Amino acid sequence: MARLSMRQIGLKLLAALLILSFLTPIPGGTVFLGIGLSILVCTSEPFALFLHWLRKKYGSVDRALQWVETKLGPDRAAGLMNTRPEGDSRKHFRAPTHGPEN
Repeated sequence: MARLSMRQIGLKLLAALLILSFLTPIPGGTVFLGIGLSILVCTSEPFALFLHWLRKKYGSVDRALQWVETKLGPDRAAGLMNTRPEGDSRKHFRAPTHGPEN
């Protein structure tokens, strides 16, 4: 099992806290949920693949995440947009890459 760096641990902890904050009654909960999911997608390829599978299999999940993407805007929802199902006229799935481009 690969060791996580302090940065990765911090990002995943922040993502978990942002997702948990969705349970609060404040209107900003949607933003926190979306940012938390985006961080998880960008830092964890298995999670990105799982979310892509979920969106592809369940249309209701895809519609809910489309709504979250709309609320976040294209800048903050880029990670979520990468998990969109194939056959969608929007941007297609692209697993996150780690490290420098070759």
